[in-house]
Amino acid sequence: MPGNASGSEEKRRTRPAPLRRRLRRAVAALLLPLTLGACTDSGPGPSVPTGTTTLRMAHVDPDPGTDVPARWFLRTVDGLSEGTLQVEFEGSCCGEGADAERRLIERVADGDYDLGWVGTHAFAGAATEALAPLSAPFLIDSYTLQQAALQSPIAGRMAAAVADAGVIGIALQPGMLLRPIASDAPLRTPADWRGMRVQMPPSEHHALAAESLGAEAVRLGPADLERALADRDVRAVVDSLPAQAGAAAVPESRIVLEHVIGARMSVLIAAPDAVSPVHGEVLRRAAAFIVSRTRQLASVEADAVARICAAGGRFAEAEAADLEALRFATRSVSEAIGRAEPAPAQLGALQELKTVTAPEDPPPVPDGCRD
Repeated sequence: MPGNASGSEEKRRTRPAPLRRRLRRAVAALLLPLTLGACTDSGPGPSVPTGTTTLRMAHVDPDPGTDVPARWFLRTVDGLSEGTLQVEFEGSCCGEGADAERRLIERVADGDYDLGWVGTHAFAGAATEALAPLSAPFLIDSYTLQQAALQSPIAGRMAAAVADAGVIGIALQPGMLLRPIASDAPLRTPADWRGMRVQMPPSEHHALAAESLGAEAVRLGPADLERALADRDVRAVVDSLPAQAGAAAVPESRIVLEHVIGARMSVLIAAPDAVSPVHGEVLRRAAAFIVSRTRQLASVEADAVARICAAGGRFAEAEAADLEALRFATRSVSEAIGRAEPAPAQLGALQELKTVTAPEDPPPVPDGCRD
């Protein structure tokens, strides 16, 4: 598949105008209720036909257990449709590596899968920069801010923008917060990052953030990463707390809970003509319900903190000035995102939303687990 990347990109660039117009019409029909406030829409939806329809949803993770909102979504669709619509999770759909999610988008666009659950960062290399503000370093740093953004007009505009990649954006979805998880000593200040090799999420903006802090951003496969962490060749991973709790990937882990680089937010996408209006309404309502549960992800983090502590991980405190120093050091990445995004600008809207949205408290740390 990687060998065909250039051919796929050429195919995407030369997608005929009639298909683009068809995508725009489909997006308008499917997403208009969402952009007007799907989470508060209590009107009756269209009747779901009898019989069971199965839609195949591509995901880069091996199983839904590693992506909590995706797992919630599968159950919600089944419940809302009373079993007449089922979403089948197709894990490890598109190989490994930094381009896996980009390949997922292409395969959904080509109709190989009906649906896809893909990180918002993946669209930076898939013909649209409209979602890039969600990857601005140290911007999305709480579940309350995620929920506020996902229930604002910003989310509807971003979902519609993915049509430029040849797919239909049904809805943006929440994700776990991402923090630097380091071996032996926490990453409190920019000086702590300098010279480190850090496994970063498959996001070019997160990689640029690490480089602006003087670190080397790497993206290794599971087996290579395990060896590199054990040898201390890679000293930190930027990932979610549940991921660390489940795999204990980073030995002697040290974490600053207040330092949140971003969130693993996703887009639910569909292939052109793959979803009927009736089923699209079920999917849209299920996605809106998941958004309404965003703040419940904080309890998932709290459980992960307890498990990390039991496994020997420790949590460090940092000064507010340390976080401000990290934001200042990575400001050039956010500025570049702002210059590249299409109108209407969403980065400023998110920054303004952050100023009026109070974050939730960090998850509680059990006694004896402070470093």
